[in-house]
Amino acid sequence: MGLETQGEVAARMGTTQSVAARIESGRGTPSMRTVQRFASAVGARAVVRMEPLTAA
Repeated sequence: MGLETQGEVAARMGTTQSVAARIESGRGTPSMRTVQRFASAVGARAVVRMEPLTAA
């Protein structure tokens, strides 16, 4: 993950800079598809993992 601008990331995602800014700031709840596109745009991989709850 380099030092891309939000505009560069957004262009690679096919969206606007404001969408990239919202994802980076944690505002809103992006879809899984959007998270995957963002990860790909910054050279990463989105991973979702489910783990069993431990007995208390």
